[in-house]
Amino acid sequence: QHVLDNLGSKIIGVLDGGPCAIGLESTIIDVRTTQPAILRHGAITTEELEAKTNLNFSSPQACMPNQIVPGQISHHYSPGVPMEIRSKIKENDVTTQEGIAWVFFQKPFFSKKTPLNWFWLTHSGSMEEAAQTLFSLLRHLSKNKFSKLVVELAPPKGLGMAINDRLKRAAARETQIPSPPKT
Repeated sequence: QHVLDNLGSKIIGVLDGGPCAIGLESTIIDVRTTQPAILRHGAITTEELEAKTNLNFSSPQACMPNQIVPGQISHHYSPGVPMEIRSKIKENDVTTQEGIAWVFFQKPFFSKKTPLNWFWLTHSGSMEEAAQTLFSLLRHLSKNKFSKLVVELAPPKGLGMAINDRLKRAAARETQIPSPPKT
């Protein structure tokens, strides 16, 4: 459904294989030089690649001048709602201001009640669950008329690198300052 929502009439159809087992696109590596580089973090983590190959992989450039592979442009994955990224959302950060959705990496335990504007990528802290939840949650929130999303990053290791990459790209589009009108 996500593909159809994004591409609509530009494609003939979609082969539905059910929910994606991992939830993120694949890891893409660049082996065109003697120093392999990860162009896009995905389900296969840097740690797994390095353990299996005995090579060191460099990280992708923050904003590459030319898009080499899908998902590299800085504003990819945008939900169409302004997003603020935080390394950690603390209890005293959370407001009850209407229109703001608070997205925690893991279900918060500092409140016995769960307000209707609180969401999380994982109940237990599972990176796999967070990766599977990411895109569907962003889509859900964009359809629920929130005016702003405040999103907590995943721990920056393993699949967390890929999750954080997608979150930062989703936030990039919504935080760009519009160009002034031409006169």
